[in-house]
Amino acid sequence: MNKCFQLFYNEDNKNENLKRDYCVFFFFMVLKRNSCSHFGVISPWITAMVSSEPVSCVTCGDLLKLQSLLCGPSLDILSFLPFLDSIPDSNNSFLSIHIICATRLLNFEGSIDRLLDRCPEAVTLYAKHEIKSGSQALWWNKLLPELCDRVRRSENDNEVFISTLKDTLDVVSMEFDLQDFLNLLPDDGNAAFFLPYLVNQSKRKLVT
Repeated sequence: MNKCFQLFYNEDNKNENLKRDYCVFFFFMVLKRNSCSHFGVISPWITAMVSSEPVSCVTCGDLLKLQSLLCGPSLDILSFLPFLDSIPDSNNSFLSIHIICATRLLNFEGSIDRLLDRCPEAVTLYAKHEIKSGSQALWWNKLLPELCDRVRRSENDNEVFISTLKDTLDVVSMEFDLQDFLNLLPDDGNAAFFLPYLVNQSKRKLVT
């Protein structure tokens, strides 16, 4: 059995029947349903999560197939949930499985929280790919204030959070006029940091 697949087993889980059932489920899906129509495209945020680890499992065939199946059109995500507890979230590769499932269940806020805690470099890729028009407000109601708070708590010393905040501001600034965008910014923010986005807003208003 592939070493990466063995790691899907939770060593603390003593339920051998669950492990066996998961094994049967997995290999049925991967080996029997091998038509390309069952597999989906692995999103960039998933690739970013996996590649962010020092020892990456990006070339692990079992992991890639499972990610692709969960992203595909054929799998009913509810049928997979009983097996999710047997997959640890101890590293970003396995955490990606949990976040794919949460996203399929439309739990965007919870997924953003987990990414901010564990892999913030992937969160804007996640938002750009997964947050559609109906959930667009999560950019400014959830992601922007969370990032401002985390940058503040890190005393402006976390380059990943700062870079992610800049990417988020690029997106949010395009959704509002100048006054509304200004109202979204934190009262205690560094004026020099936010000034370029306000200038771009002013230029855009002049053009339109």
